Amino acid sequence: MARAFLEGAPGLILVGCIPGECHHSFGVDHAWSRVNVLKKLLTISGFSRERIAIAHADLNKPREFIQTVESFAQTIARLGPIERTAFNREKLRSIYELIKYNTRVRHLLSASLRRPWEKLYRGDQRHALDYDRDFMAVIEEEFLQQRLLRLLEGEKQPLRLQEMADSLKENDVQVADCLWSLIADGKINFSHQKNEAFYSFVN
Repeated sequence: MARAFLEGAPGLILVGCIPGECHHSFGVDHAWSRVNVLKKLLTISGFSRERIAIAHADLNKPREFIQTVESFAQTIARLGPIERTAFNREKLRSIYELIKYNTRVRHLLSASLRRPWEKLYRGDQRHALDYDRDFMAVIEEEFLQQRLLRLLEGEKQPLRLQEMADSLKENDVQVADCLWSLIADGKINFSHQKNEAFYSFVN
């Protein structure tokens, strides 16, 4: 799904089974959880969360299916395409790589899903608010770290904290917190040059 936006899609709609009628047990729930993650990432990135949606269709009611798709098409027409600026492309690439490679996000997403034999699970409505708050905090942190790694990897020389905050248009305090986490994980280097702190990517 994230790849579709990276390759230029202005919007994406997933059409699945009627809830309770999916032969993949909780397949609809699992699909929604992934759509929800992308909605959060689009919002964090400054794009409209309306650009991705999930709908349900009864194959015996084709008119309703057509109405659903046409309604979504109207929403995307109203929003227009995502401007393919270098800044927007960087954010879309970071979204794609976060979804595909980040083990922390993938683990939390998996832990929230209901298996056929489970009655209680983290994503259950009784825990929904707490889970959503915690998951959003993780996504925000991991997304900023992903963008910092991409920025440093693309640079040929070490960067200062403020240079990175300005380049990503992010708060320098949040950037500093993420940098220390990345240093602790051994993903970036930290050094001093003429009493100034510099950060670089670990090759």
